[in-house]
Formats: sequence, structure tokens, C-alpha cells
Amino acid sequence: MLTTEIPSLSLQMERILYELNQGLRTGEDDHWRTLQQQILEAPRIFLYGQGRSGLAIRAFANRLGHLGKETHFIGEITCPPIQKGDLIIAGSASGCSQALNGMFDKAREYGAKTAALTTSPNNPLASKSDLVCLAAGHAKGETDGSVQPMGALFEQSLWLSLDALVLCLMDATKQKDEDLHRRHANLEA
Repeated sequence: MLTTEIPSLSLQMERILYELNQGLRTGEDDHWRTLQQQILEAPRIFLYGQGRSGLAIRAFANRLGHLGKETHFIGEITCPPIQKGDLIIAGSASGCSQALNGMFDKAREYGAKTAALTTSPNNPLASKSDLVCLAAGHAKGETDGSVQPMGALFEQSLWLSLDALVLCLMDATKQKDEDLHRRHANLEA
């Protein structure tokens, strides 16, 4: 039997939304605009992320496909080789994954551009990136005063930032929801 009072769901939502609102205001808009331009110019876009960050990146890959961009999630069996002029975008709160840092090294060897979506400009992935876009939050195991567990703030701010970027890309390419819907999967029941 619980002896403490359980906080209300709406109170917890208010705490999360307040935190997101504060964190999303700290993004460097110029870097995100540069990423938008690179996405528009890239012939193909390769994306990567692990865990919950990877889910946000996968959702973004899906939306880029709906926008008519050729996108590939690294690690999928249908992923082709990266080439000069392609763009690789990866999300990692810590930027310390050896596998991800190795991918960026290899992508640069092949002449691809690299963009890191992360929490700090001073991590290993950021140092290997042509472009660093910051999202609110912290890596698992670190604390920054977030009311949320582990890397939840980063994952949420990444998801929202990427959804906002999709809206910017829609405006830039003069596409509407109907245009994206025409490229939506149509085989599901």
C-alpha cells in the first residue's frame, strides 16, 4: 500500500512542458537553418540514432521521405553506400558512441557532410561534425536539473525540433499536407 500521495498527471505534464519550453528557447537557430539548407541541397540523407533518440530520428527520416527526399536509416538492410555530397545526420545526447563516431569518420572519408544533433558542442561527435545543432537535455547518467529521468528531455526536444524543421522544409519547398500524404505508405490494412 502506498503511503504517499501520487502527483496528478496534469501537474507532471505542466512540469515537462515548462522544461521543454525553457529548453527549446536555447537552440541556436542559425545552425538549424543551416541544417535545413543542407537537407534541401543533399541528394541523399542518411540518418542514425540509438534507443529513444533513434526513434525521434526514424520519425524524422519518415517525414523527410514524405517531403520527397531520398532518406536511409543506417543499419537497415536496404541502406546504400554513402557518397560524396550526401548528408549524414545523427542524434546522440552524449556524442560518445564509438560506433557513431566511426560512422562520421567514414562518411567524411567518402566526402559526405556530417551533422550532429546533440546536447553539447564539446563532445567527440560534435568535434567530428561539419555542423552541430544543439537540443535541450543531457546524456544519460548526467544531471542538469531536469525533472525527467535519464535522457527524456533530449529525446523530446529532439523530436519537437525535428518536427519544427519539417514545417520549415514544407514552407521552403511550398508543400502542403496533401503533398506529403501522397508519399505516405499505402499498403497497410
